[in-house]
Amino acid sequence: MPDTMTLTTRLSLFFLSMLAVVLLGFSTVLYWLADQYLHRQSQERLDAVLGTLSAAFDIGTEGVEWEPAARHINLETPAYTDPVVWLIGDHRGEVVDQSKTAGTEQFVEQVSPYLYPSNRDGISRQGNWNIGQRWVKGIGENANVMETTEEGDKYPKMSITAGVSLVPVYTTLRRLAVYLAGLSLAVWVTALFLGRFICGRALLPVRNMAAIASEMQASDLAGRLPVLTSQDELEDLSRAFNSLLDRVQETFERQRRFTGDASHQLRTPLTAILGQIDVALRKDRTNDEYQRVLSTVHSKAHRLSRIVESLLFLARADSDAPEPRLELLDLGSWLPTYFESWEDHDRAKDISLENHCSGKCVISVDPELFRELLDILLDNACKYSPPGTGIHVRLECSERQVAIHVVDHGFGIAESELPNLFVPFVRSEESRLRGIEGIGLGLSIARRLTAVFKGELTVTSRKNVETCFTVRLPCTR
Repeated sequence: MPDTMTLTTRLSLFFLSMLAVVLLGFSTVLYWLADQYLHRQSQERLDAVLGTLSAAFDIGTEGVEWEPAARHINLETPAYTDPVVWLIGDHRGEVVDQSKTAGTEQFVEQVSPYLYPSNRDGISRQGNWNIGQRWVKGIGENANVMETTEEGDKYPKMSITAGVSLVPVYTTLRRLAVYLAGLSLAVWVTALFLGRFICGRALLPVRNMAAIASEMQASDLAGRLPVLTSQDELEDLSRAFNSLLDRVQETFERQRRFTGDASHQLRTPLTAILGQIDVALRKDRTNDEYQRVLSTVHSKAHRLSRIVESLLFLARADSDAPEPRLELLDLGSWLPTYFESWEDHDRAKDISLENHCSGKCVISVDPELFRELLDILLDNACKYSPPGTGIHVRLECSERQVAIHVVDHGFGIAESELPNLFVPFVRSEESRLRGIEGIGLGLSIARRLTAVFKGELTVTSRKNVETCFTVRLPCTR
């Protein structure tokens, strides 16, 4: 796989893309704030100049007189190196006075349209200049014409036009843009190398786990990933993967044991059948001897058939098993009918039904499969309890669940054997010692059938007192 497709590269690209967006947004906002601040500062300076120049006018009833010599005007600002240019115009738009600083002539050429008679005050931006204009008018009815007196000329109104060059502002903004671009690029390039290094270090455990996992072989399932102690998602991943390997290994081991046990269980009746046939064929036999051999073969073949059917049922995958035909059964009325099929059994008198439900107990099951489930539990109770002892089937129900307890008073099951009781071919030590016939598949099938009905099969036992198998199924309303 090319390097550009690695997780490290994708994380780095995502991180760098987000960083580029953040840097671009930050630089744009900072540039806009600087632009607003510098232009607002220029306008405030312009307002201050217009106010200072306005103080140099003598405003009276006869008109407005410009008296810069009689009033002290200070337009010097230590914080700024660029001067403010200004000019004073009369009511006809002619220049009466102007600043002596450099740039005044250029300023006059650009703002000449503002020198014509107008009552418009305000600040505007023209080219590289921030221009402010203010009009000063005389007081009274006599201040309508220009007069020349000994003190000086008096005008009906006069204009103050001042300008602040925006070249320093633009220069500062350009310098700021260069600094922001260079700084953002330096940060982005640094993040490129540093981020890739950090991502590589952070994902190094993942690469190590992938390398170890790729070396694992199906023949050796004992290998595990190293468990991290980073207390993060990688530790959870390593533990989850090892847990998966544990379950896979357990499944393989169970399958291996199942195969070995199945081979042994199938080989035993086949060996017995072949042995009986070989003995019968060595010489001519009487009819009674042939009958005895055929009876033995029939018994062994019947046992072999049950083993094969049980193995096929357990080996069939859930996805391949046909969907059961579910029907609604009221256990209160169905169970008495079911127990009629046990009336011919040798232990029929020992079996009793106890119904502790006041209303209907309705479940959704396949009747034939559910019958098979109860047959296995009752047959198991009959085999592992002596004749004459009671076998009680107790029915209990609640709003959400139905429980069927099958209790026998046999020799019980040791507590150490309970966890493996539902494993195929596993039989209790007591049953082997007592010579009770069985293949160890009935309870495995019973649990599989209970799972098909979305229920649960559990067992409790007290040695030489009683054993209770409990089937819990969801109640259907």
